[in-house]
Amino acid sequence: MRSHNAIIVILVLLGEVLLVVMAWRSPWIIALTVFLQLFFFWAGTKSTSIAKLLRRFHEPSFPWNELTPPYVARVQAFAKTLLEDPSIEATEFGFRGASFRRAGANSAAVNGWENACLLNGYRTALRYAPQDNDIEIIERFCGRIIDPKGRFKTDPKTVDQCMIGEALLDLFEKTQKDAYRSSVATLAEVLMKVHARTSSGTLPYRKTSPQIVLVDAIPMVSPFLVRYGNMFQSSEAVELGVHQCREFLQCGLEYGTNLPYHGYYVGRPGGLGAVAWGRGCGWFALGLSGVLTYLSPQTEHHQYLLEGFRKVVRSMCDYQLKGGGWAWCLPFTSPRAETSATATIACGIQRGIDIGALDGSYADTVQGAIRALVAATDAQGVVTGGHGVSLGAGTRPLNVWFSRWTQGCTMALATMLTHSGEGVR
Repeated sequence: MRSHNAIIVILVLLGEVLLVVMAWRSPWIIALTVFLQLFFFWAGTKSTSIAKLLRRFHEPSFPWNELTPPYVARVQAFAKTLLEDPSIEATEFGFRGASFRRAGANSAAVNGWENACLLNGYRTALRYAPQDNDIEIIERFCGRIIDPKGRFKTDPKTVDQCMIGEALLDLFEKTQKDAYRSSVATLAEVLMKVHARTSSGTLPYRKTSPQIVLVDAIPMVSPFLVRYGNMFQSSEAVELGVHQCREFLQCGLEYGTNLPYHGYYVGRPGGLGAVAWGRGCGWFALGLSGVLTYLSPQTEHHQYLLEGFRKVVRSMCDYQLKGGGWAWCLPFTSPRAETSATATIACGIQRGIDIGALDGSYADTVQGAIRALVAATDAQGVVTGGHGVSLGAGTRPLNVWFSRWTQGCTMALATMLTHSGEGVR
């Protein structure tokens, strides 16, 4: 972005110098020179950078004001574009192919939490409102990660590379192919036998920080482990998935607000990073609602997780903005919602309503959130206003435009509401 600004400034300066040199030849050029000088003086008082100035003339249109089938279709269309080209990333002026995310270069770049969240939109469509091509889209994407025998093209080693597991379980349920059975068994083996553990037996986010547990990991591994354990009679998988959630409820919430920290250091008091980080609250809601979807009510820890989920959701709702969304850090006031937080939190709450973990009184909360997301969606179906990848616990991403996780969760939420007939009231 800085290089773009520098190029623009240099071109503007060269143009002005050229105009001054040529001004003696024509009064029209003199008039144009004066006009440009006045124009850029005005721009300097109204904008902190030439980049912001140019965006005045390239501002996207936001025509949507309600959740309608054409809106859902447009959001799905852009999600499909992203899913088919994992090299696309956001810039302040549009899209470009990122060299470090080229699908053909490295399958590990395709298999990450970013695309797993995007795939969640199609997984939700497959569950709530299946269409003939939904499973084909999911299979085609997963074919970039595993070979026809179910072997991973690049060995999964981290928790975020295991988030694809739920999509693979969906495919196994639908097709009963041995390749998908083999691939989910590999992921379960990685998490239960290969991945590093903390001293308390939970999964750290990275093996380089073996005692640090992050809220991000809950939706990445816990729903998959519990669901896998139920499908293949693995009590060890269920116990690990539940333990990850239970310990976070005990160690990762701020006393008083009941909102999650970004994480915690096992064996030390207090949390790690920012408390009430918006997308972190969304990760918590998605993860706990996912676990409660698959965990039997007769299970020992079901009631504890259910009460913890409800407690945290109540606290999240206390910080919902007037416009219906949530800020990048929940206690902050903001005139505009941060859409990655809004989409993940609302998606988790709606899933909680659908499975009976939350009552219908939370429907208005979800309605406010979908209004904020619809208002932030441009004419091409791009859900804007979401933060990018955090550089570490407690850090705020600088880039704000679109993201795969926001697009996928918005698609999932819109599908759930459309299927239930709720729409936008």
